[in-house]
Amino acid sequence: MIGKRLMEQPTTPELDVQAFIWFEAACEGGDAEGCAMLALAYKYGRGTAEDLPRSHELYAKSCSAGHAPGCFNQGLMEKVGLGTPQSWTAAEASYQKACDGHFGMACRELAKAHQTGEGLPKDLPLAAQYLKAACASKDEYPLPGELSCEELRTLCKTIQAPACTSP
Repeated sequence: MIGKRLMEQPTTPELDVQAFIWFEAACEGGDAEGCAMLALAYKYGRGTAEDLPRSHELYAKSCSAGHAPGCFNQGLMEKVGLGTPQSWTAAEASYQKACDGHFGMACRELAKAHQTGEGLPKDLPLAAQYLKAACASKDEYPLPGELSCEELRTLCKTIQAPACTSP
């Protein structure tokens, strides 16, 4: 995607505007990743004015089209109330869609919440299940997967859970 390549370069206002135009066209054309990238532009005011509610709306559109990273970012905004009312219930649903789409960072967020009881009920066997999913994910962010594998091994030393047995 041309807009994504423009955003990855050292930024200038001109490049940001050009990327925004490409993302907008892609999103309007039904491209879920284009909608997520447009949401990112609105979130940080790159190529357009910052508009957090619009950013959340576009992440939701991306998520509805099955783009797991869009679901993850939608969940992040819902978790903290950025551009939308704060809601762990909504964040959990968004993270779950992303995790189901094999986006390991979302599985990791669910695991952390269930490990600590922050926002979701504390449930260590369920946390282990989400860590196992994060560990197995092959998304573009390998480090959280590697960390999740290590955390799963550590957690499994203290609990007995189905996720702690080898397949």
